[in-house]
Amino acid sequence: MLFFAILVKAVDKVAEAHQKTILIGIGYHHAEKEREAINTLLRKRCSSLVVHSKALSDDELSHYLNTVQGMVIINRVIKGYEHRCVSLDNQKGTYLATEMLIRYGHQHIAYIGSNHAIFDEVERRNGYLAALKDHNYPIIEQAITLNSPDFEGGEKAMIDLLSYNKNLTAVVAYNDSMAAGAISVLNENNISVPSQFSIIGFDDMPIARYLIPKLTTIRYPIDLMATYAAKLALSLTDEKIITPPVVQFNPTLVRRFSVESR
Repeated sequence: MLFFAILVKAVDKVAEAHQKTILIGIGYHHAEKEREAINTLLRKRCSSLVVHSKALSDDELSHYLNTVQGMVIINRVIKGYEHRCVSLDNQKGTYLATEMLIRYGHQHIAYIGSNHAIFDEVERRNGYLAALKDHNYPIIEQAITLNSPDFEGGEKAMIDLLSYNKNLTAVVAYNDSMAAGAISVLNENNISVPSQFSIIGFDDMPIARYLIPKLTTIRYPIDLMATYAAKLALSLTDEKIITPPVVQFNPTLVRRFSVESR
């Protein structure tokens, strides 16, 4: 939920700067709830929308984009409306993380993913798989496990990995919360991070800086993306607001202390 708090705060700052107020609809990654949230905002005559939708189909979102002039999609790309979509290359992010572990000499690298049926998970898993393939590493089915994308899910996923694998020395996690849960289980099993086991998260949420050890992670610039999306949405319905130039947002590696060479 911290991800969405940062998103909302960034959008609200832009709205306030333009003497606007914001209304919030929540869909919880369920198509029906996402649809109702969008329709409710439209009934309330919201002219500019920043939509973070994971469950609605491309066709349905295309319909909304075609009929709602001030609608912008964040964290997803809809074909034909790329200029109104603000997204991050998730696959590049986990590719960078996996490649770092490979460069540090790790030969048995696992992946902890989300069990939510969303595009982020597919892209992040594909980045991990692509890095293994490009470096001629075998893909081991039992080294990939999915669970809820939170602390508890990270704990359960790490327990599964330790149960099924004896040679693992590193993990790429779907997000920082799952990485934190995994570190907790490693500590409980007297496996020291990073001297015995390395781990990389994703998102660079504030928790990453306060874990022990501080978590190496992939920065997801959601604050910058949300700011850009809000400015873009407002500019689509108000000619006095300058349309921001097209920006490509890229993930970056944040090196802290949860990775060590083998």
